[in-house]
Amino acid sequence: MITILTRTVRFSAGHHYGRDDWSAERNRQVFGAGVHPHGHNYEVQVKVSGEVEAETGFLVDLGALDLLLEEQIRAPFDQRDLNQVIEPFRTGATQPSTEELAHHLWRKLVDRIPGAARLVSVVVRESDTLSAEVRAE
Repeated sequence: MITILTRTVRFSAGHHYGRDDWSAERNRQVFGAGVHPHGHNYEVQVKVSGEVEAETGFLVDLGALDLLLEEQIRAPFDQRDLNQVIEPFRTGATQPSTEELAHHLWRKLVDRIPGAARLVSVVVRESDTLSAEVRAE
């Protein structure tokens, strides 16, 4: 039997859209009001799976998982500008979309989940009406 555990992390951060190689007019046409700096209260759900250990009754060491999520998600991004703190966003190689943020967080976590648990999905919720999910195939 496989168990899936979900841990949620929240942080507030800002971002904006735009490409340096485009004119201001083209950026406005493509990204609309998103070209202006704005913020969100993000919610990130990290799902891990595996077998519950008979000795402990747990799938994963929650303290170790919480420390990982604090170090890799909340601490580096809370109250920050995502365009400045995430390399591909800073260089303009990638737009700081919800989808790209979910991919970035997946890459930061996939090989670091403690114990025998494995990462199943990362869901980034930007608002009540918008979220993106990256998951193992």
